[in-house]
This record gives sequence, C-alpha cells and structure tokens, in this order.
Amino acid sequence: MADEEKKEGEELAEDLLDGDDLGTEAISDLLVNAREELGLSQKEIADQLYLTKTLIQQLEQGKFGEIPKKAFIKGYLRSYARVVGLSGDDVVELYENGQRRQNLESEPENSEDNTWKLTSLSITGPVIKTAIIGLGILSLVFGIVLLVLLNSQEEVSLYSEADQSKKVAEPLFSREHGQSVLVLEPEQEPEQEPEQEAEQEPGQELDQEEFTKRNNLSSGNQSKQRLDQENTLEEEVNARKVSELIGFERKISEGKSSIFLTSSGNDELEIIFADECWTEIEESRLGLIYNDLNLAGDRLVLKGESPFKVLLGKASSVEMIYNGASVDIAPYIALDDTAKLRLAD
Repeated sequence: MADEEKKEGEELAEDLLDGDDLGTEAISDLLVNAREELGLSQKEIADQLYLTKTLIQQLEQGKFGEIPKKAFIKGYLRSYARVVGLSGDDVVELYENGQRRQNLESEPENSEDNTWKLTSLSITGPVIKTAIIGLGILSLVFGIVLLVLLNSQEEVSLYSEADQSKKVAEPLFSREHGQSVLVLEPEQEPEQEPEQEAEQEPGQELDQEEFTKRNNLSSGNQSKQRLDQENTLEEEVNARKVSELIGFERKISEGKSSIFLTSSGNDELEIIFADECWTEIEESRLGLIYNDLNLAGDRLVLKGESPFKVLLGKASSVEMIYNGASVDIAPYIALDDTAKLRLAD
C-alpha cells in the first residue's frame, strides 16, 4: 500500500514536472495533495520534521520569501517530500524550475529599468551643462549685486564722514555787545541735552542746598571760632590779671605739695586732700583763680575775699576748713562723688 502511494506521488511529481505550471502553486498542490492522501495534518508533519506549523504552512502555500533562512528551503522541501512519500529530488527540481521561471519573468522589467537609466543618463548630460551654465550666470549676477551694494555703502560712509566733519568744523557765531564772536563747539545730539538738563537739575538743586548748608555750617564754625578766640583772649587777659593780683607759691616737703594763693582779703580757705581730686575755685571779684589736679597729701591754702565757689571732683577724699572752722561737705556730695559749695560769711 505504501509502495503504491509512493509510486502515485512520484507519478504526480513527474506530471507536474512535465506540465507548463512550474511555479509555487504546483509545489503547494503537490505537497497538500500528498499529505491529504495520507490523512496527515500540518501539525503531524511539523512534529515528524521537528519544525513549526507556521513553516509547514509557508511551504504548502509557496511563501518562500517569508521563510527566514532561505538556504534551508531546499532541505525543508526534501524532508517534507520524504514524509509524504514523494521524491525529494523531484520536488527540489520543481522548486528550482519555479525560481528560474520567476527570474526570467523579472528580466524584462530589469531591462526596461536599464533602458530608462540609460535614457536618463543621456538626458542628464545636457541638463548638467544647462545647470552649470545657470549657476554660473547666477553667481555672476550675485557678484555684481554684491559689488554694487559695497560701493553704495562706501559712498554712504564717505558722505556721512564728510558731513560729520563739516558739521564739526562748521563755526557757530554768537553776538555779544554788537560784535560777532567766533565760537567753535563740538556737535552735540539735540535729544540728549534735555535729558542731561533734566538729570542735572535735581543734582544742581542738591548741590545748591549742600552749598548753602556748607556755607551756613562754615559761617557757624567761623562764628564759633571767633567766640572761642574771644573767650580765649578774655581768659588770657583774666589769667594775666589774676596772676598779677594773686600771689602763688608752692612748697614741696617729703613728696607732698603745699600751695598758697594770696590776694587782697581777710577770708581763708584750707583744703587737705587724702586722694587725687580735681579742684576749681572761683573768687567773687576775680572769677576762676585755681583749677588743677591735686594728689594725695596735697594742701591748698587760699586767702582772699569771699564768697568762694568750690568744685571738687572727688569730695569724699577732701577735708575743708573755712576761717578756722571745719566744713561738713557730706550734704553736698552727689552720687558721682562730686560736690559744689559756696562759702561766705
């Protein structure tokens, strides 16, 4: 039975080979008919050949262009033919004949493509020449236009420079007291002048205000300086008068000073210092007659005419005797240890 089926398959392959139809359809019909006569499915064929069902479908439908590995197509066909009892050589020969037939059918198209390419090449020669000529003309026109533009720009720049030099060198005349006076001034932009004036006006006002303040301040300083000078002169005059009217004597014994101030008068003030103390004394007639820093152990004796005004910088360190009587200065001592007293009969 198997031999008869194999024989029938070989006869069918020979009939197909002898026929006119040698394309993919002949292979498809041959494989499908042989498989169906054996009662096999595409899945069974794929399992026997260890191939996928998709590949079996591509072989039966003649879709050889979709098969990934083209070099294995002949081997697939040979194996498929062997399973269904066909001659593998005959099936491969049928496949090769179909491929040659397809190549022959595609050759006229290729010849037409070659003819078209030759025609295009023959046409391209003059077209290229025309294009080259056109590009040359365009380049020439562009060069002329560029040259004209450059010349026009040079003329404009020369004109502008000449115009500016003319404006700068052009004299402006002003008339003062009936006489013409030549005044050379640089050209200025008219638009910037209002802006400069607008910008300068607040600054000028500020400058005037600052100038006025400085003048007032300088005037005040000058007045103060004059007053200071007058006061200094007055103090110098008073000091000369005091030095002329008061006798001054200082005696130092064992590092301690005894200061004696004597003027016309019968009142006597004695101050003894236990620590450093700034002392100022004013007399009713002569004003300030003594101001000095006394040290610990110093003794100051003043004989003149009361009342006496006394300022002590450290009153707690002072012992005071007026006309032979001790003076209690504690009630007059401030929080900062200073004291101001007025001694009179």
